[in-house]
Amino acid sequence: MTIDVSTVQGMDQKFAKLDPDVIQSWIDLAQLVVAMSGLPEQPENVMPHGWALMAAHIGTQIMRQGNNKSSQTMGPLTESFFDVSSLGSDMFLKLYNDLLKAWGLAPIGKNEVHFY
Repeated sequence: MTIDVSTVQGMDQKFAKLDPDVIQSWIDLAQLVVAMSGLPEQPENVMPHGWALMAAHIGTQIMRQGNNKSSQTMGPLTESFFDVSSLGSDMFLKLYNDLLKAWGLAPIGKNEVHFY
């Protein structure tokens, strides 16, 4: 059981022109996360739905990282910063958490405790 790259590519306009190998790497990461979540394998559409939502969430977070970098230069020294506070969640994480809750599982994200 797997999902096609085009499934994730079609979930958001910003994914449309990305290299399919990049999206496949998101899917590979998503499958590992979803495997630990406790989502059932039956009915057979639950896992692929979770993979697609998690892959889109991973991609969204990765794409947002470029907007949160800043640097400070003084003479020959440069210090770089990355602000994760503005990343927040996205609609794909919300939908994934809704799926988890529908199956009686703990959502993931800020201020959540997970026992695996």
